[in-house]
Amino acid sequence: MRFLGILLLFVLAFQLISRYLFPFLLKTFIKKAAKHQGSAHHSARPEGEVTVNYNPTDTNSTKFNPKTVEDVEYEEIKEK
Repeated sequence: MRFLGILLLFVLAFQLISRYLFPFLLKTFIKKAAKHQGSAHHSARPEGEVTVNYNPTDTNSTKFNPKTVEDVEYEEIKEK
């Protein structure tokens, strides 16, 4: 009997929380997200302006050097 009473209290508490607390938390989360999204769109640069920051890396290390390439041996497999 005690178990059923505790279970009933737990179910009623969960219903109250889900009915009032969850929607309140969801609304505040949506408001914060919308506020954050709105502040991200307003930047200091005018619309259409593009800035490119290019830092070239060491070009000698990325070039293809045919002297360092080795041949790979392979066998052809005939299908039946």
